[in-house]
Amino acid sequence: MKLEVTTQIRAGVGSGYGKAGGSLLQDYTNRRVSDSGSEGDFIALTVPGKTLNANGDWLEVEAYGAVGATTNSHKIRLYFAGTLYHEIDITTASSTWWIRAVIVRDAANSVRFSVVSYDKTNGFKQNIGTATPTLTSDQTLKFSALGASGASSYSDEYAFLCDFKPAA
Repeated sequence: MKLEVTTQIRAGVGSGYGKAGGSLLQDYTNRRVSDSGSEGDFIALTVPGKTLNANGDWLEVEAYGAVGATTNSHKIRLYFAGTLYHEIDITTASSTWWIRAVIVRDAANSVRFSVVSYDKTNGFKQNIGTATPTLTSDQTLKFSALGASGASSYSDEYAFLCDFKPAA
């Protein structure tokens, strides 16, 4: 037997109700990927199948970190369901970076996404698009780094947050 419960919360003092979402992960562990010419993961989160079960359900993702004291290329990447959604290429030494993404189900096995990032090399950068992950199966949401090898060449991630928001 499977029991499914939808929690509703009164919205303000009116008579309307809203659905409750929640945090899938809040991680503040400092993670370092040493740049070796190979891509390495900061963190990978398994998003259970059917998390984005209704049109309008969405994930909000945020991460930030820094790169080492070299001007080598440091690529910070965001993937969902094996598809690259965003990449920033940082060449400014000792630069901080920040990425925020919203992934919204708009149809069965279809999502729209908007990603905004900031770093000293590129300033603000935005990527908007669509993708077709199999939303009924578990999917991986991950941040990774890829950089040229060299002394003091590394990328750090300081925080990773992922929240689920149900359709209204």
